[in-house]
Amino acid sequence: MKLLLLGATGAVGNNVLHLALKNEQIESVIAPTRKPLDLIHPKLTNPVTDFSNLSSLEDCDAVICALGTTLKKAGSAEAFVKIDRDLVLKLAQTCYEMGAKTFILNSSLGARPGNNLYLRTKFEVEQGIEQMGFKRVVHVRPSLIKTVRAERRLAEELGLVVSSILGPLIPKKFRPVEALAIGQTLLQESLKDRPGVFIIESEKIGP
Repeated sequence: MKLLLLGATGAVGNNVLHLALKNEQIESVIAPTRKPLDLIHPKLTNPVTDFSNLSSLEDCDAVICALGTTLKKAGSAEAFVKIDRDLVLKLAQTCYEMGAKTFILNSSLGARPGNNLYLRTKFEVEQGIEQMGFKRVVHVRPSLIKTVRAERRLAEELGLVVSSILGPLIPKKFRPVEALAIGQTLLQESLKDRPGVFIIESEKIGP
């Protein structure tokens, strides 16, 4: 299988990348990034792009999207939506037109319409992808992601501290999920060929 990976430099995407390169079912991985990856592998193609020109994308069988930012990093609500919704949908549409049959999205627990910008944006992405015509669509909805990040995310850090204190008292659905487990689930779902639209909630994430 030929896999296109969006968001290879993030915590989840980086796990997907390394897992995919080791997986014998994956023939090649195309991972477009804004800066070159610090990795060389015979199965890896790493086009460097600012995503304003999508001509660097290659045809593929399946797409895994772990692309995303934060409101703080984006700088404004408008900039956040342009990356997390508009860019993702633009990339998804391009991949569909190039023949991709499967689209696996790293979404979020609680994605839904409403006043919460983050959750509403994730929901709008899910809805947009479902309408494109992919044979198989899977939305993976993790809770807090347990990982070590280069940049600080105070809200996420606070949530992880609270979760570590409360432990088993927190319903499984709301417990933090290891970035590796999310990556494993995204990759596993990309290798399946069952048609339809599927949602994997946080408590179901894992190898």
